[in-house]
Amino acid sequence: HPYASAKFSDTDISTLEKLYFDVMVVIGDESHNYLSIAFLEPNADTFETHVMENLSPKMVEDISFYEMLMYFEKSVVRIKNVETNSPRERTILVFQPSKDEVENLALEQELHELAKTGGLDVVGVLSQKQRGKKFYFGEGKRKELSLMVQNLVADCVVFDERLSPSEVAKLSSQIGTKVIDKTVLILDIFAQRAKSREGKLQVELAQLEYQLPRLSGQGIALSRQGGGIGTRGPGETQLETDKRHIYRRINFLKKSLKDIEKMREVQSQNRKKKDVFLFSLVGYTNAGKSSLLNLLTNENIYVADHLFATLDSTTRRLPFFQKREVLLSDTVGFIRNLPPELVDAFKSTLMELEQADVILHLVDLAQEGYEKRIEVVDQMIKTLGLAENKN
Repeated sequence: HPYASAKFSDTDISTLEKLYFDVMVVIGDESHNYLSIAFLEPNADTFETHVMENLSPKMVEDISFYEMLMYFEKSVVRIKNVETNSPRERTILVFQPSKDEVENLALEQELHELAKTGGLDVVGVLSQKQRGKKFYFGEGKRKELSLMVQNLVADCVVFDERLSPSEVAKLSSQIGTKVIDKTVLILDIFAQRAKSREGKLQVELAQLEYQLPRLSGQGIALSRQGGGIGTRGPGETQLETDKRHIYRRINFLKKSLKDIEKMREVQSQNRKKKDVFLFSLVGYTNAGKSSLLNLLTNENIYVADHLFATLDSTTRRLPFFQKREVLLSDTVGFIRNLPPELVDAFKSTLMELEQADVILHLVDLAQEGYEKRIEVVDQMIKTLGLAENKN
C-alpha cells in the first residue's frame, strides 16, 4: 500500500474470498513498517477468513507458508462444491445518461433487458455523464470501474455506446476483465436466436464485418467454441484463419444472401401476378408484433417477453378476407443504435418491406419512452427509403 498502512481494505478481503487466493500479504510504506497477512482456512464445508495485521518482518519470517498451504490443500480435497461461480457471466453495465430522466430509465432498462436476453447476470451498473474527448473514461472513472470489477467479481463489462478497437483493448487491460459494447451483445443475441439458414448467414456476415477491422497481426483465431458472450456464432464450429480467408468467407456469405434475395424477388412477382395484398408489421423489438400476427392469423408462432425473440420473417394468410388473398408479414424488430453491420446483413429481409402494400407500425403504449421508440422505427423506415409505404 504506497503511502498507507498495512491494514487490509474491504477490496483486498473481497478479492481474497472471491478468487480463493492462497494467501494475501499487504506491505505498508516506510513510515508504516509493518506487514499484514490474510488467508482462507478450510473448515467443514466452507472457508474461514483469517487476518493477521501489523506484523513485524521478523514475525512473518517465522511463519512456514509452505507447510500451512500444504495442510490447506489436503483439507480442500474434502470440501465438496467449493466452486460457487455462476455459469452466467457476472456483468457490469456502463451507460451514458441523458438529461431526460424518462429517457435515462428507458436506456438503462433496455440495456438490462439486452443483458438478460444475452444470458448475462447483471451485478452492477455504472453511469458515465460525459464521454471523454481522447478516451471514453477519465482516470478516476477507470479506477472506480476497476474496483467495482474486483468487489463484484465481474467477468464482463458491457458499454452502451459503441467502442473503438483501441478503446476495447485499453479498457480490458486497465480494468482487468473482458470489455464489450452493445453491438457485440446484440450480435451475440442474434447468433443465439437465428434459426433459418438465411438468418444464420446474415448474423455470421454481420459478425465477420464487425470483427474484421478489429483484427491485428498476420495470424488470428476466431473460436466459435469459446465460452461467454461475444463468442457465439451460427457459422462454422471453429474458424482459425487469416484476413484473406475472412474476406473469402464474407464474399461467399454475400453471394449466398444475394441468391436468397433473388428468390424473394421471384416470390414477390408471383404474389403480384396473383393479385395478393400484403401487410407488413414493423416496430420496436418486443412491441408485440408476433403476438398480433398470432391473434389475427390463428397461428402459434414462438412468442417470448424478450428482446429479439424472433428474427426470421414470418408471413401468414389473413383468414377473414374471403374475396381476395391477403397476407400479413412480421419482420425483425428495431432498437436504438442498431449496429450498421446488422442493417446491411439483414437488408434482404428488410427490403421485403418494399413489396408491402401497407406497412403497419405497431407501438406498445404501455412501455416507458414509447415516443422515442416511434422515432427510432420511423428513422429506420426513412433510411430504408420506405417512408411512402408507412401507415
